Amino acid sequence: QGNLNENQALESARKVAAAFALKVLPEKERGMPRFLQLPLAREGFGNVLLRPEPNVNNNNSAVIVQFQHGDREQIKQQLAMEVLGAIIANPFFTELRTKQQLGYIVSGGVSNREGVRSLVFSVQSSFADSAYLTEKVFEFVNAFSLKDISDERIAEYVQSIVVKKLEKDKRLASEVGRHWSEIVIGRFDYTRVKK
Repeated sequence: QGNLNENQALESARKVAAAFALKVLPEKERGMPRFLQLPLAREGFGNVLLRPEPNVNNNNSAVIVQFQHGDREQIKQQLAMEVLGAIIANPFFTELRTKQQLGYIVSGGVSNREGVRSLVFSVQSSFADSAYLTEKVFEFVNAFSLKDISDERIAEYVQSIVVKKLEKDKRLASEVGRHWSEIVIGRFDYTRVKK
């Protein structure tokens, strides 16, 4: 990565370590990302985290509804979440932004945080409150179905994701970000995208 060869990078690392007198942090003292498993909700919206707006003059409301697949090791299921996120993004935007005109920021898709995929739906509105927005997100999710999407169309989404993942990085920041994600989750599998 970057403009240095391996020897130059190691020499730079040695200079930084010498200048700052860095020591290796014992593994047991290193912080690792943690996910909490919240209890499954049998009814309602699940676990709701509310944060009031500190500016009383701000009339905006926003919701983020997230469906998390917590098992990082199930790579096929994680990638299925990516396919579902790609399929659901446009219909979600069309329904809540274009048809219902609920907010000026509407997005749906998949996120990857520390190796865990989630379907994420976000809506920000200046006229509807968060409870109403949440209700509309769940109405969409409950009504959405894959039954009208052909296997051929799903295969196109899969192929599109494969092409995107195999695409050569256009910016160094993209490559660094991908490698940094491996460091954060402690997997250090820098060839994961090729698998």
